[in-house]
Amino acid sequence: MRAKLSLLILLASAFLAPSILAQQSSSPLWSYGAEDGVTSVSISGNGSWVVGGGLETSVWVFRRESGTPTWQWRLGGYSYINSVAISADGSHFLVGCNDGKVLLYRWAAGQATPVWERLDEGRRVSPYPRAVAISGDGSWCAVGTTNGEVILFSKESREPKWIEKCGSQVFSVSISRNGRYVVAATDNGAFVFDNNGRVFSSPTGFSVATAISDDGSILAVGNRDGMIRVMRPDGSVVKEFLPALCVWALDMSSDGRYIFAAVSGQMGGESVGKVLKYTLEGEIESLLETKTPMFCVAASSDGSRVFAADDRNTYFFENGRQVWRSNVVKSLYGAIECVDISDAGDCMVACTARSDTEHKVYFFTAEPRAVAGPGLGRTNMILVAVCLVVVILAVILVLRRRILKEMET
Repeated sequence: MRAKLSLLILLASAFLAPSILAQQSSSPLWSYGAEDGVTSVSISGNGSWVVGGGLETSVWVFRRESGTPTWQWRLGGYSYINSVAISADGSHFLVGCNDGKVLLYRWAAGQATPVWERLDEGRRVSPYPRAVAISGDGSWCAVGTTNGEVILFSKESREPKWIEKCGSQVFSVSISRNGRYVVAATDNGAFVFDNNGRVFSSPTGFSVATAISDDGSILAVGNRDGMIRVMRPDGSVVKEFLPALCVWALDMSSDGRYIFAAVSGQMGGESVGKVLKYTLEGEIESLLETKTPMFCVAASSDGSRVFAADDRNTYFFENGRQVWRSNVVKSLYGAIECVDISDAGDCMVACTARSDTEHKVYFFTAEPRAVAGPGLGRTNMILVAVCLVVVILAVILVLRRRILKEMET
């Protein structure tokens, strides 16, 4: 009987353990509370440094080990931070502000040194930089503004290399790690540039998300009507995907082979959010589907690890499987604004805003961490309870059979 009982328990555990692990909760390694909403975060390639900024007009730099800023600076005035980006090598970071400022800093030995600051007179409020991006070594900086301009800077000068008018608004910009190509998503479609200016435009409609491979050979743009167009720098279309939901965010592996999308919308009268994985060969995989809109996604260099977020939760995936979920927003009106991930996918960051109480930067590691509070969480408690019920029923069944056998003899 003991052998049968052990076998039944083992089978039950083997059946239910993957479900329990798939729903595992985690918590941040650390968090930092700001005075006002944190709108943007960015992490260096090796995960050692994190840059953040927000509505209190401050910029912070953190070490991976601590939620206490290693360096911080309050710009003051109307310099609310809209977007930040740190170079992959951690040597420079770029800041775009609500008053029209664009600032480049050099980062070394735990200190930030201003390289240059750009502010066009008469542009102190609008238009302003909505999105910024920086090349892997900080040599090139791309900026997208609320009046439809895409601007390229060299780290050597605050004077633009070029300014291109693309539409009424720019919603996203990405620059290849080698600094050779820039892709922008605008209300007037997609635009691709090199160091000399515009290369081509593509009629992708009202576009809001971009991604680019390290060498710039693969570019992707997503629009609000549910289309993802994958292109090459010569303008040729590699693939088109139709998730049929608004594409809020895109990222891809360093070679461009794997493309990841956070999409949201209405299906059958219900709110739907998905994290989707695409390949250049045309394969499609759904990593997550929820009834909550998904707005953020970031991928490791090889595409094996993915970090995504809806309004309240962050999700970590490895090799197509959800490893953990972290519920970071507790209040009714808080929202996760931005996520990023290191090259190896071992470190992740997120930030929150739009709340009276939760203005934070969160730092996560790939390994799940115990959640402070009452215990396993509701979902895990249910799964554990189901597992226990199965084990108890198995014991009862074995005992019943033994009693019947003894009665027969």
